[in-house]
Amino acid sequence: MSTVRRSPGRIVVAVSRSTASRAAVLWAAQEAYVRQGVLLVTHLDLTTAHAPEPDHAAAACRRLLMEFASLASDAEPGIAVGTVLLTGGISDELIRLSRAADLLVVGIDQESHGPGPDGLGSIGDRVLHEAHCPVVLVRDPADSAVVAEGRQSQVFGPAGR
Repeated sequence: MSTVRRSPGRIVVAVSRSTASRAAVLWAAQEAYVRQGVLLVTHLDLTTAHAPEPDHAAAACRRLLMEFASLASDAEPGIAVGTVLLTGGISDELIRLSRAADLLVVGIDQESHGPGPDGLGSIGDRVLHEAHCPVVLVRDPADSAVVAEGRQSQVFGPAGR
């Protein structure tokens, strides 16, 4: 009897300088290990185009990506980890990446909570509603709501897909 093996899943994790990004990367690395998939660590460079020293700003973004990729590799040495530095609108880029992903993971910390039904603000709400794959929101473990609710992550399915 032959076994059909599913190709490895692609998990995309979006990182920033927020404290929740660390928790999101660790969550995504563990999920990539469980799924025997590939982890793609992404960061959206919003500062280089307007920075007084664009080369320095771009290098800082690449260092941030490498730090999070190393964190994922150290946590789950058996997974393949790649990085992508993006430019463009945050929600547009995350929705675009979700087309080729099996899972999109985003860290949400206290500072990023905003108006909207999920407390995510317009960017988070748009990504949740327009993503082409399930979205996992991983909250900062230091967030008092995480402690009170005892829940660090939430999974949302793609809307109408």
